[in-house]
Amino acid sequence: MTENLMVWFVAFTGAAVLLQAGILAALYLSVRKSSSRMEALAEEVKTKALPTLETAQTMLSELRPKLQEIADNLMETTM
Repeated sequence: MTENLMVWFVAFTGAAVLLQAGILAALYLSVRKSSSRMEALAEEVKTKALPTLETAQTMLSELRPKLQEIADNLMETTM
């Protein structure tokens, strides 16, 4: 009886280990696939967004003195 239980225990433990190995392999493949998609998305954002951000930075640096002058003039006018 004890030998029969030992065989069942070993069989169920082996099946559980194989199931865990299969799940870990599936998770690994899923993460690898999603990370490659994320890298592609990050590269796309970099190529599309960075020029826009650089243009905005340039515009802000050019317009800041003009806006400061307008604000100063407005403050003088209201006083």
